[in-house]
Formats: sequence, structure tokens, C-alpha cells
Amino acid sequence: MSDSPIANTALAQMYDDAQAVLNLHDVLTGNLQDEQIQWQPAQGGWCIGQCLEHMILVADLYDGQIRPALEKAEAQGIRLPDARHRFSLFGKMLLAAMDPKSSRKLKTFGMFAPPAAIRANVAATFRERHGQLMEFIRRADGLDFSRIRFASPASRLLRLNLGDAILILNVHAERHLRQIDTIAKQQGFPESRP
Repeated sequence: MSDSPIANTALAQMYDDAQAVLNLHDVLTGNLQDEQIQWQPAQGGWCIGQCLEHMILVADLYDGQIRPALEKAEAQGIRLPDARHRFSLFGKMLLAAMDPKSSRKLKTFGMFAPPAAIRANVAATFRERHGQLMEFIRRADGLDFSRIRFASPASRLLRLNLGDAILILNVHAERHLRQIDTIAKQQGFPESRP
């Protein structure tokens, strides 16, 4: 079982999944140099830095929805220590579309497109943002996290619950980390220099 500080079984699994994402991130990006982070694949698509920038942007937009909803739930005391995750319809559909094992490409909404310029320490910034998700998971322990609802960052009309968002962010990150792995294995990818 989990070494996480979380009593709720469903949240403990989400925490472990988030930790697995960080572990994969560290393996894939831990020794990358700037030239490798900025290298553009010959056939087009994002570079590793753009993948990381995209994940940071998505995390920041979700943070803006999760944080106030979680604070409100904590203040209202929406407690249910052994809560189980109940998908919203939109959450279930979005999660299925983002399956990391799928080779199907997804078009990114303009608001989620990465900037052209890659920030310094982009890998460390993603790690920090994903760590914030893990903190949200810890804070949700003991709360009825499926009743903590908010609008999707993509549209106010699409509603998610906290469990949906955690699962989506974990799967989304795993999908793009697999993309990073694929980029790093392409012909022409720069060799590491001492």
C-alpha cells in the first residue's frame, strides 16, 4: 500500500500516482541540457521544453479552479473520511480521451498552448507545480472530494469535481512525459555533453 500520509484509500492511490509522475519526470528530465530541452523534432511538434511549459500552464489554470473550491470545502466542512471517487460525466470523458497509452494525437485548445519561449529551469518549475497537486490531495483527505466541484478551465459550462481534476492532471502529465520520452529517442536528438 501507500507510504503517503493519506488515510482515504482513493486519495492515497491518486497521491501514489502523482508521485509516480514525479519519479518518471525526474528520470526523463533530470539530466537534460538546455540544447536538448529546446531541440525541435524534424517532423514538427513540440520540443521537450514546450511539453513542460504546456503542463505548467495547464497546472496553473487548474490551480486557479481547485484552490478556491478546496478552500470553500474546507471552510464548509464537507467531510466524508472514506469518500470514494464518483466521476462527473465530463471528467470521465476527458480522462478517457487522455489515456497515456493511446497514440491518438489530441489538439490543444489555444488557451493551453505553450509559449514560444522556454523559461529557465522549466523542469524544476513543472516539478514544483506537480508537487502543489500532491498538496491538494493531502488537503482533500477527509473531505468528500467528489462534492468539491468547479468549472473546467476550458469552459465554465463544463463541470468537474476534485477527484476528476486530480486524475486528469496525473494522466495528462503521464501522457506528455511519454511524449518527452519519444522526443528524446528520435534520430537527431542532441547527445548529452560533459
